[in-house]
Amino acid sequence: MSKEPQVYPRQNFRVVPGFENYLVGDRGTVLSCGVQIGTECSATGYTHVILCKDGIDRKNAQVHRLMVELFWRKLKKGEVVHHINHNKSDNRMDNFEIRTLANNTSQTYKDGLNHGPKMSEGKQKRFTLDEVNEIKAEYASGETSMMKLSVKYDRNLSSMFFLLNGTSYVGPGAGRMSCDKVRHVRKLLKEGAKDETIQEIFNISAASLDNIRTRRSYKKVNLLHDGVKIYSND
Repeated sequence: MSKEPQVYPRQNFRVVPGFENYLVGDRGTVLSCGVQIGTECSATGYTHVILCKDGIDRKNAQVHRLMVELFWRKLKKGEVVHHINHNKSDNRMDNFEIRTLANNTSQTYKDGLNHGPKMSEGKQKRFTLDEVNEIKAEYASGETSMMKLSVKYDRNLSSMFFLLNGTSYVGPGAGRMSCDKVRHVRKLLKEGAKDETIQEIFNISAASLDNIRTRRSYKKVNLLHDGVKIYSND
């Protein structure tokens, strides 16, 4: 039995120049040889697609920019495509507007949508151990989105993407440990406790434990001495 042809209501399609096997619709659907293909979410929150020709030429294209250049016009240097409703995965032509990069950045800060620190504020603070576990649990429940989590925990979208996709904070219980926990770990190491026991108690990976042991991590945290917290100067 032949399959029913795929139907894409209220959607116009245009051919991608240089990649004639691909069609892009005005509601963000991408077809290859008439079949819908999946898109991926980048670290910045935008959807993108890999275009391929003859198995050799490859192009990683952001869907929203591809759509604007197909249905409107080619973007000029310094221009960006803004999502009007601030949902970067909502790729509909009526959700786009063209802005200059400077104007878009300024408006983003005015709207309070850039949750990363400004350059003058230094590096963005790390997630704590509890935050990492809470975020992963909330996202796994399917009741929230990456964007909502970035707002709730006051982090930029890139940090949230890397955490949830396993690029950062990898391993069981990965995250920033408190100084007291680090001191306890080093005390157990000094007393000869087995690595497996320490990992189980503190729910940390072997790599994290090794970093604490060799002082690649938490190098300023030392053991307690007569009840007084001692910090190194290195």
